[in-house]
Amino acid sequence: MTKEDMIIMVEVADSLREMDSELIRLTGKGHSTGEFVRLDNIYKVIKHNIHSSYKELTEEEINKVLMEILDNEDLSVGERANLLLEGKRD
Repeated sequence: MTKEDMIIMVEVADSLREMDSELIRLTGKGHSTGEFVRLDNIYKVIKHNIHSSYKELTEEEINKVLMEILDNEDLSVGERANLLLEGKRD
């Protein structure tokens, strides 16, 4: 996956997180509890394209690291994309 494509994926994950927060605020339920559970497939696509160094971790560790990177709002979208693709920042 190119860096540009991963940036798009990170932006989509950010939007999904924001949408989920609003759904929870309005309905008490997030997207994963309803008809939109397939939106979580974005995380599968990201995970399938992460740097090989992450793939040495257990599935649970990969999921934890993936979410820590995606949820880190102190980093730019580009920095998070680099961490996912190259295992390092810009």
